[in-house]
Amino acid sequence: MQKKSTDELLTILKEKKHYDEFLAECGNEIIHNISTYLNSFMTETSVSALSRESGLSESYLYKLLEGKRCNPSRDTLLQICFGLHLDIDQCNCLLRAGNFNILYPRIKRDSIIIFCINKNYTLLQCDQMLADSGEKTLNKCN
Repeated sequence: MQKKSTDELLTILKEKKHYDEFLAECGNEIIHNISTYLNSFMTETSVSALSRESGLSESYLYKLLEGKRCNPSRDTLLQICFGLHLDIDQCNCLLRAGNFNILYPRIKRDSIIIFCINKNYTLLQCDQMLADSGEKTLNKCN
């Protein structure tokens, strides 16, 4: 997966005179699409396990992983984060890869989600906390 930090990539990018030089050195660190990025997390889990943990259908997940679905919502990506048991940094990277804002602790709903991720809560536990706080749940089935 990723080897260089974002700060390292920025430093290298600033130092290069031509973008092609940057690509030659760091091209494997560039996120080309959400499916490629998601597949990098799928080494230790199956689609059926991800489906169970995320509340998303296997057929939808297969389409997403194959690149046939390209624009998952922010909440869908967060469901996937719970399904893959990602930490907060990984979740924020996935959100950025999907062109969404990262989780922000000053926003009540985001702060609940951050708390749940840090405590290794399940999606169901997180949705219960969100509902109890009057916030929109992640899983549309709840």
